[in-house]
Amino acid sequence: MTDYSIPGYSGNLQDFDYEDALDRVGGDVEFLRELIDLFIETSEGNIDELTRSLDHGDTDTSRRAAHTLKGAAGNVSASKVREIAAKIEEAISNGDMDIAESMVDPLKSEFDNLVIILKSTEFPDNEF
Repeated sequence: MTDYSIPGYSGNLQDFDYEDALDRVGGDVEFLRELIDLFIETSEGNIDELTRSLDHGDTDTSRRAAHTLKGAAGNVSASKVREIAAKIEEAISNGDMDIAESMVDPLKSEFDNLVIILKSTEFPDNEF
């Protein structure tokens, strides 16, 4: 099983693979911090857009929002958020709007938990 630990964090992360995220940015911790901040900022808007577009039956916008969130979560190695966003995107693509809507609250919950962990974690200095 993958070790989801972050230096300075004593709990067990289930949605963020620090080592994979750090590898994606070539070991540049400062860039990873910036990428995570951007992920948090843009993903909140994507989740809001997803919710609004699902409420209005706008499949194109909701599918695009889910796809964007899936990609952003992948970029920061946030596996559970990515997985849920992918399932929402697939449900929308298959016309299963009720299923997509039923997964929004779990997505929000996972995202909110991830944000709390990421914002409270002190990342080490650059690890080049």
